[in-house]
Amino acid sequence: MSEFGNFTDHHYLALIGDLRGSRDLPRRAAVQEQLEAAMESLNRELPAGQLAAGFAISLGDEFQGLLSDPAALPLLLARLDALLPGLAIRYGVGWGTITTTPRPLAVSMDGPAFHRARSAIEAGKRSGRWVTVSGFGEVGDDLLNALFRLMGVLRGGWSEKQAETVSLVRRLGTQKAVAEARAVAPSTVSEALAAAYFEPLQEAENAIAEFLRHHFSRTPDVD
Repeated sequence: MSEFGNFTDHHYLALIGDLRGSRDLPRRAAVQEQLEAAMESLNRELPAGQLAAGFAISLGDEFQGLLSDPAALPLLLARLDALLPGLAIRYGVGWGTITTTPRPLAVSMDGPAFHRARSAIEAGKRSGRWVTVSGFGEVGDDLLNALFRLMGVLRGGWSEKQAETVSLVRRLGTQKAVAEARAVAPSTVSEALAAAYFEPLQEAENAIAEFLRHHFSRTPDVD
């Protein structure tokens, strides 16, 4: 039996990321290398019990991965932000079963989780959304998509400096550490984070993680 157990009985979180406007980027080869490095970093960093199949580039400028814990989604998206600064990425997320044997990397895999992630990202392209989810039930999908839409609006208003400050505070952990790294006053960091609405953004991330942990991490698997 696979190390994943009876995989057809369990739900997984499939995530597809698509690099927006990739054809217009002046240094596509460098961006491709950046994507590959980000996938390798994620696969090293994510806990073994959380990563069901590793992240990999799948189609051109798309990548995908498979998680066993839906509550990891907000932190995963934040980590991708840090690994891929300056790149505009759209995400489709699907919660469901898989029908192919799990593999080390999430390529050439199939099942409702991937179908829903693909449907979600296509819907996101039509509506211009940052993250679109599917598979959590009508109420769950509506709630999560509304929160992610609000978060996307906040992120869309960031200046380059605000985005960099958010990325640094996530990586370094404290505003003091960011101020020291950038050789600026702590108040400068605080003002940038306030202008980026970082605290409300974190509240939304925590609420999403708690909702998914409470309602879906131990939900009986029925597809």
